[in-house]
Amino acid sequence: MNLTQQQPKVLEQSNGQIGGIDDWRSNRKLALAVEMKVSAGKLLICTANLFAQNSDLVSRQLLYSLQRYMLSSDFEPSEVLTIEEVKGILETI
Repeated sequence: MNLTQQQPKVLEQSNGQIGGIDDWRSNRKLALAVEMKVSAGKLLICTANLFAQNSDLVSRQLLYSLQRYMLSSDFEPSEVLTIEEVKGILETI
């Protein structure tokens, strides 16, 4: 799937690392990717299908960049969520 065809998800519970708003009237927060600390670990959720067989160059580059970021010392999420809160987010995706 082409990354430009991906639909960001409305995630009111979390601040998006990569995101925007849908339009100026409703001003809903949309997230393509969010990061958080959960228990003793770190988690990054991306709502785009970056593993599709027919992924385009932009999707492959985003996947590569996210992987590099998660392996770096810069990947230090500030938001802390419980496992129950993460389950709630995953149910909306």
